[in-house]
Amino acid sequence: MTQVDSHSGQMHEFRLPAPGTAVLSLIGYSLGVGLLVIVLRNLMQIRQIPILTVLASLCWLMLVLFVIGSNLWFEGGVRQYFINRLGAFSKTHFVRIEPGSKNENSLQVGYSLFGQDFYYLQVAIGLIESIDWRTGQATALSGSDQNDWHVVLWYHSPAVKLSEPIPGYRDDGLYLIGHAGPKESITELGMAFVRFLQESGVELVPGKDDCEYVTPARRAVLLQDDESA
Repeated sequence: MTQVDSHSGQMHEFRLPAPGTAVLSLIGYSLGVGLLVIVLRNLMQIRQIPILTVLASLCWLMLVLFVIGSNLWFEGGVRQYFINRLGAFSKTHFVRIEPGSKNENSLQVGYSLFGQDFYYLQVAIGLIESIDWRTGQATALSGSDQNDWHVVLWYHSPAVKLSEPIPGYRDDGLYLIGHAGPKESITELGMAFVRFLQESGVELVPGKDDCEYVTPARRAVLLQDDESA
């Protein structure tokens, strides 16, 4: 499932399985572009088509612009938006620990395409808070295991910090490593990812259960919260 490589004893790489969504993505984007062409053609012939068709076209165009605009804002701009979409067409996905300046290594999650590397996420390893693997929304809604387990990387991100903490809500940044699947395979992926980080210099210790590993600093915060509860 995964592979760990070391380059010149400095850069460590953890291979991730490809998402396998290239065909679905191509179909979805083709349908989206096709509908956009139809809508624009309708709006260019606004005097020759029924008013309901015009209104429907305007509503659809506004919805598309709202969704794209929201994604651009949440994902960090036009360049990152396209990087996140093009990843579906790459067969080489990875997590890397890249040596940085002042001995501050960084974790890079990304993929290779057209001979170049692109990154979904780059964060200093000193900002990593914890790794865990849990079920997703499908299991929560159905009440039974729907094989939607996923590995989550949690990291300190000032951009998402709340001015007033909300009980039960964690305001750290998060990123899903790999894709969802049954508990057995995701546990294997999670443990391999934890070992990769530990071998790369990230200190991680067991958390509240066997599906979580935390940094000592995060563990101290959790113990303090338990004592004050």
